[in-house]
Amino acid sequence: WDQNLNLVIATEVLDVVAALSVDRSRDVIGKILDNVRPKSMGNGKDIIDASVEVESVIMYRTPRTSQLVSVWKQQISKKKVYLDALPWRTSLVKKLRPRKRKKFKPNKVPRPTLAEWLCTGVWDGVYSYNLKMIISAQLNPFGVADAYARHGNATIKMLDMSDVEDVPAAVACDVLHLNCTRNGKKVIGVSKKIVFLNKRKINPTSLGMDVKELAKAENILRQMDCHLYCSLKQAKEYTITIIHTHDTMLDDNGKWSRCCESSSKNSFPAEKAVEMLRRLGCEASANQNR
Repeated sequence: WDQNLNLVIATEVLDVVAALSVDRSRDVIGKILDNVRPKSMGNGKDIIDASVEVESVIMYRTPRTSQLVSVWKQQISKKKVYLDALPWRTSLVKKLRPRKRKKFKPNKVPRPTLAEWLCTGVWDGVYSYNLKMIISAQLNPFGVADAYARHGNATIKMLDMSDVEDVPAAVACDVLHLNCTRNGKKVIGVSKKIVFLNKRKINPTSLGMDVKELAKAENILRQMDCHLYCSLKQAKEYTITIIHTHDTMLDDNGKWSRCCESSSKNSFPAEKAVEMLRRLGCEASANQNR
């Protein structure tokens, strides 16, 4: 801290690199790191100190469908419609005439169920979504880890949230190494409010998907996770550390941890996961309408 070299950047937008092409991802990560690494002048040019270490800290949230539901809610809970074009969504309100656009209120437009959203990628009259980008980035922690390890030469720390009650405090204690004391699973002296991110119960009937369909979605996301986790774990040139290992994917004795030892049919890339989730959403929507 005294030398101003311990810079912490925390924002979800950094995940987008997992959804970009290899060349674009390399370029974006390179620009991010060039802007945060210290510079000095030499021959009239900025010389970037590439020796400064970069550590990428990524959250692994389970059940995986809990994060899927969270992302869906985030995308359809807008009280205000933003007209700016983003890589993962396009405003459909732009098509309205200025007067109607000004009076438009998204609260009055029926929101798609999770199943409908996965199937069509549209909130009728409000937004159309790039589901491939959303799932490849926001729901692909090992894809994010792979991008920063491969293109940013970053060491990776994955925080397993499944056995952590106070996630912000765990980051402060185990990643930033601030002074803290533990009381069981709780970290005292850092966060005044405990955030129970993994304790929310999902009501299948409000999602347009039943329990069996949610279980299929969980399985799809796990297989996507396995695809890149295996390559990260087996690659000698990457350094990945799991903090608070508990989940079945990360625990050596867990069910999903053995997916690396199984045939390649048990894992597949994000592109295939997106298509499988889309089909599952369409099937669930059709079942709801019967």
